Amino acid sequence: MTRTAITGFDRSNGHARADLVNDPTSRQSNLIIETNNWKSEEELRKMLIAQVLSQGKEFGFYFKTVTGGLTQTGRNTANSFNVNPVEVYKVYADGREDEIVRGANLIGTPLSMFSNIINAGGDFEIFSGQCGASSGYVPVTAISPVILVSKIELQRKQSQSTTVPVLDVPVITGSKVSSTVDDKAIVTDSVLFGAMKDEMKRTMSELSSRQSPGISLLRYYLLDRKSYKTKASGGKLFFSNQSPGRNLALHLYVGDTLFSSNHNFDYSTLTSSTQIALEDNYNSIRRDLWLSTDLAYKIAMDLYRSKKDGLTTANLSMEEKELNDMIPVKQPVFSSFESKGGFATLDDISAFTIELSSILDQGNMIFDSSIDLDAIDQVTYMVTSEGSQVKEPLGYISVLVQGKVRLDGDKVFQNSETIVVPFRDDATVKAYLTKRVKQFTESLISVKRSRQMDEDYIGPVLFEESAVSNLFAVSLVNYGGILSFRKPVPAKTSLMPIGMVNSSNVKTSADRVGKKLIDNNLSVVNWSSLKNFKGIPLVGSYNIDAEGISPADGIELVREGILKRHLSGSVPTLKSSESTGSVRFGFLSTSASVGLSPGILEFKAKHTMTDARLRKELLKLAKNEGLDYAYVVKRISKESQVLIRLNVADGSEEVISGAEIQEIGLSNLRRIAGISKETSANNHTYRFSFPISVIHPNGIILEDIQINRKQLVSLKETYLVKD
Repeated sequence: MTRTAITGFDRSNGHARADLVNDPTSRQSNLIIETNNWKSEEELRKMLIAQVLSQGKEFGFYFKTVTGGLTQTGRNTANSFNVNPVEVYKVYADGREDEIVRGANLIGTPLSMFSNIINAGGDFEIFSGQCGASSGYVPVTAISPVILVSKIELQRKQSQSTTVPVLDVPVITGSKVSSTVDDKAIVTDSVLFGAMKDEMKRTMSELSSRQSPGISLLRYYLLDRKSYKTKASGGKLFFSNQSPGRNLALHLYVGDTLFSSNHNFDYSTLTSSTQIALEDNYNSIRRDLWLSTDLAYKIAMDLYRSKKDGLTTANLSMEEKELNDMIPVKQPVFSSFESKGGFATLDDISAFTIELSSILDQGNMIFDSSIDLDAIDQVTYMVTSEGSQVKEPLGYISVLVQGKVRLDGDKVFQNSETIVVPFRDDATVKAYLTKRVKQFTESLISVKRSRQMDEDYIGPVLFEESAVSNLFAVSLVNYGGILSFRKPVPAKTSLMPIGMVNSSNVKTSADRVGKKLIDNNLSVVNWSSLKNFKGIPLVGSYNIDAEGISPADGIELVREGILKRHLSGSVPTLKSSESTGSVRFGFLSTSASVGLSPGILEFKAKHTMTDARLRKELLKLAKNEGLDYAYVVKRISKESQVLIRLNVADGSEEVISGAEIQEIGLSNLRRIAGISKETSANNHTYRFSFPISVIHPNGIILEDIQINRKQLVSLKETYLVKD
């Protein structure tokens, strides 16, 4: 047990364990099982055969070696285990030779297994490994004799089928890089691009001429990344880790631009994606490319046939059925962009995390505060059968700021905020993060002086700062806003799960092109090249998209409220016939990611007013509705909301806590009562993977917004038992 008090126990027995990140819980360490009635292994075997005969069975089982397993325990779930044996034998009662068994898992419940133990003995064996639970993975050891049980339960492992490769194994060659080259970056570029181009040339030559349909498009991606994770609290470092990784991914389609196996109409599904070794070994990379290409080709052929069958019965209009599957790239690109330079070492990142956590260290004003910093420094190498060769950097830093304050009585207000910036070790990035953490700290401290929300509210609300960008991003960056979408033809393959979204649930804005989407006072433009805005580092800039397209800058999406076009890729729709270069490389800590996403969205207003005038307009609207108060929201929170309440009579302000804002959607943006002339910018991630930036007015007034009271958490003092 731990030091958390349990009725009947007044002392901890020292078994609180955890990994470097999680809070400790009661855990196993070294488990030693003994028997007071030891039997030799020969005696146990005779007892096993006796049990087989007494139960009228033909054989019993001897589990000689296991590799691990899973145990589920809990008060509200079924308690069970699943052990993965390596070496298992049938032991026949009639004296036949033991027979090895494959494909069996040992399952059951712990209490049932314990109740069926007959005896133990033989040699003691040691088993060491990792045990996972709510406090993370910790090293454990078990020492046990041979155990004889009267009853067990087995289940068959799921069989895995294999198929013969379509392509032959690539021929092993010598080094493809001169031994005189000292620059590792040059070596890496040469090896990766060399392996991709050579394997692509072989694949296109052999498979395109072998059978119909041939390959219409092949893209290889190799992603090199370094992932960083640090955690600090009160100026002390709790955790730091750096992990490199390399992923291989590809798109492979058979057919032609008119009709192909392409089922990736939302751009998010890679035909194949896997982790590979970090070594810059040409032959090893060629082999990895070969294996992934072979699987992708089989998947593509399956999808092509299935899609062809599904076309006749698809719930699509004739116009949709007659659309081409792909838009060819007009001009291949050859580009190589280097990373802008991130933090030099993990120590630098750790030091900065400690520095940020010190800002939250405000004595007894704030408790349970922490800074969790996640960062990825990634470079993607891409080669396509259309002739493009691209080296594209992508990096970000995500800082999760958390803290709690105690209010009157035992009420506790907790809040958090995620701040996203580019992976750059420069004064702009550090100054911006420091400023945002200070703002969070000041806002959290102000809650100690707050009143709790005592009424439900429907009326005008002024959204300011990051709340504005959050509303714009959530409402517009989707298929019902500014992203194109085309319903796919039903298709399936047994070789992979199709990651396509359920098209029947997708509400698109295709019918709104040329019609009003948002307030007529707003226009929206998409940029890809902007790096900073008013000293705010922008995370949404990029050079080349994941389909080898150079994105145009300043793409007008909405003009004075009217939707003019969508952001799109190489899949044509009824409303888009060319790519805007918006299929982005994304970041995931362990796999490749591509998808349709904006870069930097700029929201511009034709008619604006000062921030002071905007607040007067808010009070005027509230007064016209007979309200005593109006509210200002500076940041939309996942937890309980912090508001500023403005008194309609005199304009005075007070901080309000314990509130939640009801869902706000695109329809709320069709009529905006006021827009600030001041502008700002914020960064976000779309679908937890794609970095986007939003340049926006500093404030907007929306009407008929509903805000409800939310019960705050009560937290009483926790008493520890004696150590």
